[in-house]
Amino acid sequence: IRKRGETMTRRWMTILAVSLLSAIPRAHSAGYDFEGCGPERKVTDSMAHRDSPSGYSYPKFLKDGERVVFTGQYSSNGRAFRYAVVGLGGGKPGFYAESGGWSSGFYAADPAVHAGACSAEFCVADSFGEHQPWQNIILLTHRRTGRTVPVSIGLGNHRSPTITPDGKKIIFSYNSRGRDDAFSLMIANTDGSDAKVLVEGESRRHVNWLPSVSPDGRFVVYGKEGSYGPGHFPSDIYVKCLR
Repeated sequence: IRKRGETMTRRWMTILAVSLLSAIPRAHSAGYDFEGCGPERKVTDSMAHRDSPSGYSYPKFLKDGERVVFTGQYSSNGRAFRYAVVGLGGGKPGFYAESGGWSSGFYAADPAVHAGACSAEFCVADSFGEHQPWQNIILLTHRRTGRTVPVSIGLGNHRSPTITPDGKKIIFSYNSRGRDDAFSLMIANTDGSDAKVLVEGESRRHVNWLPSVSPDGRFVVYGKEGSYGPGHFPSDIYVKCLR
């Protein structure tokens, strides 16, 4: 009876250990399952709060991985900006910081912000201003050697790339027609191979823009904003799971 009890105890301990392991978030090296982990979610509602005429944009994760900082235009003349913060669960944004205008230097100077443009091995940027209009590519720089190589998934406009913390994937906005609207959010290997659509951009309406990956590599946040012509709407912050 004692031996049978010991066997049952070991069996239940094994079941408990397997259950606990299944509850632990997957590490950076785990596979990406963005197609099976759920659709995008809207985490802000600028139309409901009516505190930013142009909506919210330029999101960045904080290093805690649970909150997102973004900017909004808080005056009708377009001169007063304010940074706000919201959790991944959404809700009314809270105040983060005042600003005289949008500047990427604000994020670079804030130690609480997760930059996201570099992994341990690579840094990414786009070639905006260096190529013909609407034909930007991604520039991948090896941090150890300083060597920069061009990356693209074909003709078109590649903008605002970011890189996952494990350095295996780049996420960027892409328009295959080489125009400045209807950007889809793409994910690809660092050499541009195995490119897939994360979020589809609709013609002249949805521009999926300025992605930022969480420090644990599980989520990407981005702005979804209006473009030109009929159907213009303010931008808001969305989140999509990656694994």
